[in-house]
Amino acid sequence: MRVYRLFPIIAAALVIPQSRPEAQSQSQTQQKVKKAVPFETTLVGEMRDEDGTHLAFTLFRAPDGTKLTATHHRFDSQLEAQNYFEKLIGKATKIVNKTRRKDTSGAIVAQRAEVVISGPARSEKAVSAILWTDGSEFHEIISESLEDNLLLEKQTSN
Repeated sequence: MRVYRLFPIIAAALVIPQSRPEAQSQSQTQQKVKKAVPFETTLVGEMRDEDGTHLAFTLFRAPDGTKLTATHHRFDSQLEAQNYFEKLIGKATKIVNKTRRKDTSGAIVAQRAEVVISGPARSEKAVSAILWTDGSEFHEIISESLEDNLLLEKQTSN
């Protein structure tokens, strides 16, 4: 597996949709959800967002052809991770679910949200994203499928 250091413009070009295999029936999809889905890693690299935040990313492909992008950054502090999380939540079109985990003193130690993000152009499809923090770490998974996002989150956070 190769590791690439990319700039945002190049990274954006990597998520251009490719042809998908034939559509599967609903029952086949439901059967796959019950099993562990083997996601194929297609690219690993680094990039910077529009504000210059360094992010590690991994591109995955689900068995049904859906492409997923997972990003990660370890901030210097838990507060920085929470601020970055809130910044991205602010860009969401819709917040589907948002939760917080607190420690025994009541301080927030982790956050998680499922959101919908619209494409920059009206003709682009909205995508689903799961974002979460765990201490000073920030994670995000984005694709057109919330179902695939949830499966990848479960597999990568174990």
